[in-house]
Amino acid sequence: MHNFAIIIIGSGICGAGLAAYLPGNKRILILEMEPQPGFHSTGRSVALYIRSYGNAIIRALNELSLPFFNDPQVHSKGQSLLTQRGVLNICLHGQDEMFESFLQENPTLKEISVQPALDYVPLLRPETFSRAVYEHEAYDIDVARMHQSWLKRAAKNGCVLECKSEVLSLEKTADGWLVNTGSKTYHTKIVVNSAGAWADGVAGLAALAPIGLTSKRRSIVVTSLPDNCHSERWPLFCDAGDNWYAKPESGKLLVSPADADPMPACDIYPDDMVIAEGIHRFESAVDLDVKRIENTWAGLRTFSPDNTPVVGFDPRSEGFFWLAGQGGYGIQTAPALSKIAAALLEGKSTHPVLETSLSPARFVDN
Repeated sequence: MHNFAIIIIGSGICGAGLAAYLPGNKRILILEMEPQPGFHSTGRSVALYIRSYGNAIIRALNELSLPFFNDPQVHSKGQSLLTQRGVLNICLHGQDEMFESFLQENPTLKEISVQPALDYVPLLRPETFSRAVYEHEAYDIDVARMHQSWLKRAAKNGCVLECKSEVLSLEKTADGWLVNTGSKTYHTKIVVNSAGAWADGVAGLAALAPIGLTSKRRSIVVTSLPDNCHSERWPLFCDAGDNWYAKPESGKLLVSPADADPMPACDIYPDDMVIAEGIHRFESAVDLDVKRIENTWAGLRTFSPDNTPVVGFDPRSEGFFWLAGQGGYGIQTAPALSKIAAALLEGKSTHPVLETSLSPARFVDN
């Protein structure tokens, strides 16, 4: 029998962040079913920090996370994890209602006309849109460096990471939980469910009804750009209807069909038809013929029923803690969510209003 104070199921960005912020005087174990940490959503993210992104709770978490991203003292190499990118949101003809809704939700953003938008991204077809918004406070996130720095910090504090260790059963005992991976059985006071798309399944192992998480596929295509584009400082650009978005990277262009098809928890792959339809929508707004696709991949973004993360102890079963449902905001909200989760596990309340909005109690009957 292997005894730990806390066992975290899942080594993605939030599981790693939580382990990094827990005190070093506790025996912590991270169990990861894949051969390497962050194999699924974390390792496939084209993450940006976008201040205006998400609902009111998400935006509050964005604000709480920003000091972490900007503090070079907490990162390896002494550099910020953020690089200025910007986001250009264009209003294609017929999208005025959605565009107006976006402006109302973000009153600090100022509308710009077609020409300034073309100055940001010359690739756009001017005849396809009439309005636009440029958001300066949007930044590329160095996800790999962030994730690895948290894993290293956790290891320095004594946290143990076991890969190729899928949890097969959870058994409630009088003084905690027995966690079985087939080859080993562990005992712990607290189980943290940070299993991403698999989180409802982990709850089922603990004899708990699912919260109702939905995993949605998001696909990415890599294509080339003409040599004279000078796209290094282009912002990410998208349409107000969320039909596609594109981001320059290393002389290439990452294009997403902005797909959000519900999928079961699995090692997800792109769908050729979804890619083709998304590329068609993208091509209708830009002066670019995507003749060659150099690479594709897909990841799962897992949402709760109200599109807000689920963080806190489950009121139905003592010692079962949720850290799930981060949706498409998991990377940029991870610093705040990790700190909030670590405090709650220590019996502390740091942001009571937010904690109520994040609590799993909102989805379950006591």
